[in-house]
Parts: sequence; C-alpha cells; structure tokens
Amino acid sequence: MGCGSSTKAVDNSNNNAIRVESVTFYRSDENGDPSQPVDGVFFTTDPIIHARCVLSTVLAGSYGRVVWVCNDSHGVGIYIFIHSSFLFFNALPPNYEIVSCNLSTLLMNVIDTHAELPRPWPVGEYELKIYINDNLLYQAPFKIVEVTDTVNPD
Repeated sequence: MGCGSSTKAVDNSNNNAIRVESVTFYRSDENGDPSQPVDGVFFTTDPIIHARCVLSTVLAGSYGRVVWVCNDSHGVGIYIFIHSSFLFFNALPPNYEIVSCNLSTLLMNVIDTHAELPRPWPVGEYELKIYINDNLLYQAPFKIVEVTDTVNPD
C-alpha cells in the first residue's frame, strides 16, 4: 500500500479557487517507479498504480487528502494488508477505500501518489479522489482489466 508525496509549488498567493488542472495515471517500471502514462486503463498485472495531480493554485493553510477507491470489483474478492495482517474480502462494497493519505500542509501544487495491493488487482472500476479542506475537489476514474491477446501492456 502506498500513498503520496508532493513537489513544492510556485508562489501562487492569490485568492483563486483551487482546481485540479490535470491528473495523469502511470504504469510502473520494473523498480516500481512511475514510467508509462496510461489513459485510465490498467492491467491486473500492474502491481503499482501511480498518479500525478496538478493543482491550479495552493492557498497557504490548506490541507488535503488523496483516496484510492474501488467502486465495483465485479464480485471479485481482494486481500487488504491492515495492521500486519492480510484480510480477505469476498467482494468489496461499493466505494470501498483501498488506501488514503493526508496531506497536512499544501505548500505544493503537484501531488504524486500511488497505490498497490499485495496481490494482482481485481478487474473493476476505480477512482482516485482528491479532497482539499474536507471538500471533494476531483474524481479521476480508472479501470483494471485482464490482459488478453488483443489488450496487452506492450
């Protein structure tokens, strides 16, 4: 499991509302680092899923939260690592929070985040949710699909 880090922002001390300028998802390389950008479709064989969120501006004193959510795992179970133990869920309930992290101070406008499971990702519909000051700011959907002869990671 993982969550995120950040990169310092350029000074944007104006009073514009914070917006998400872009979210880019990335497949990981052999070292687990972000490498290949993807258009919101990952494979069950992708161990780590990365995202880079670019915010329009950052207000001093803001705080945030990044949440990786499973909306529908199509009835497939999943193992989750919690407090040094693996728990198995037969099917995840809708809007199940896989992993999240709090960003205690937002002195940046780029948020790099990732999520990983201790086994292959279940096929399903997922979302990355970005909260600023407890308000849902943005939802970026993505899918996990099986690798087939016509759809493959190469």
